[in-house]
Amino acid sequence: LLLRHVIYFTTLCASIYFLFFLLPRFIERILKIAITDNGSGIPESIQKQIFNPFFTTKPIGKGTGMGMAISYQIIIEKHGGKLDFFSTPGKGTEFVVQIPIQQQVYQVI
Repeated sequence: LLLRHVIYFTTLCASIYFLFFLLPRFIERILKIAITDNGSGIPESIQKQIFNPFFTTKPIGKGTGMGMAISYQIIIEKHGGKLDFFSTPGKGTEFVVQIPIQQQVYQVI
């Protein structure tokens, strides 16, 4: 889900030519996945709203604006991870997903 929306944003904001990288790494018991492109970046006006529920850059009737909000919720609340992005207009965008390799298990007594 996240990857689909990242590709949509990079396609929306990218020039005709862009490179797309998916870089998984394990750092201190955390899986870190960086998704990077060299497109035109995400405009600052969109950056502030990207994880807000119902925010969309798609035409009316073409999207609900829930994809990035749901991705954020799953990564943060369900997996105890982090979801960040860094974008420089004219240079590209990087989304970084960090998820703990081991989840804490709670025993109900």
